Amino acid sequence: MKKKIKLKIFHGPHNVGGIGWNLSKLEKQAGYESEFIVYNTNPTKNNQDLSLNLKDRNFFIRPFLILFFFSKCLKKYNIFHFYFGRTFSPLNMDLPILKLFRKKMIMTYCGSEIRLVRDVEKKRNPYYFLLKVGSNDQKYDSYKKLMMRWQNLWIDKFFAVRELYKNAKVVIPKRKIVKDVYINNMLDISSYQPSFHLREIPTLIHATTNPSIKGSAFIEKSIMDLKKMNYKFNYKRLQGRPVDEVRNIYKNQADILIDQFLLGSPGTFAMEGMYYGIPVCIFIMDDILKNMPPFPIVNCSVFNLTEKLAWLINNPQERMEIGKAGREFVEKYCDQTKIQKHVLNIYKQLLTV
Repeated sequence: MKKKIKLKIFHGPHNVGGIGWNLSKLEKQAGYESEFIVYNTNPTKNNQDLSLNLKDRNFFIRPFLILFFFSKCLKKYNIFHFYFGRTFSPLNMDLPILKLFRKKMIMTYCGSEIRLVRDVEKKRNPYYFLLKVGSNDQKYDSYKKLMMRWQNLWIDKFFAVRELYKNAKVVIPKRKIVKDVYINNMLDISSYQPSFHLREIPTLIHATTNPSIKGSAFIEKSIMDLKKMNYKFNYKRLQGRPVDEVRNIYKNQADILIDQFLLGSPGTFAMEGMYYGIPVCIFIMDDILKNMPPFPIVNCSVFNLTEKLAWLINNPQERMEIGKAGREFVEKYCDQTKIQKHVLNIYKQLLTV
């Protein structure tokens, strides 16, 4: 009989959407030894157990701090959960060392770090040619595939959900990919009390961290068209604001949430809108919808957004029904306690191999 191994879990060292923080917090509450430690504090989310604040350190001192930190983690943890394709060192050169010490490793992919425009997006996304912002440009495809091949040599499991699954499986074997656990959108259901409104003059909210990726220019053209047609509504664009402030606006002011129209998959802000029971306008690719449970959003394109928004503005009862269905969806598929159980089972399975 194999000796039971105690889980000692590291999350980090990069904060992407607070996923590592949510998981680590739940694991600690369940009695496990778990920490979320990052190199730098997220400017909009101060949610970690510890930040090394490397940006504030002398440039020449940083490599030694990282090396010292890595050596301490190597001794302390047996599960390493990384995010966004990043690990402790540039080019993931720490992975062979972790494997040499028989550590178990998990990578959660989050989006642009593995989005392959030529191999995947060009075939299914009508707006692929607009994805030229930062690392979404197809000129980085070869590098991304090389990175995934290197990671596949050492990492045990990969989370790549929804639209990311097809990108990951270009390189990563299917047996290593977890595609149906919505780890990227896990939130605490009890912290999001829905507020269903029937306001005659609704408030439309568009939240963005990157206007080019979100298609903000198309959205605001529709807003201008609706104003010219004398529709009665309020509009707010939220950019660069702290997460808590954005959530407060969602909860108390939003009647319609407008997310993104180029990527073809729901992001964190869209899912948070569903937690609050707010109808979400977003572009979801058919390729994604057919592989998901019935998804209660208002699926739009840049060509019919004005029409869909006009319908929502004029139909408060429909807005409420869509919002209620969205809340039921996240309760069923995105509740963090359910997702945590899936993740913990994966950790435990890896330690028994």
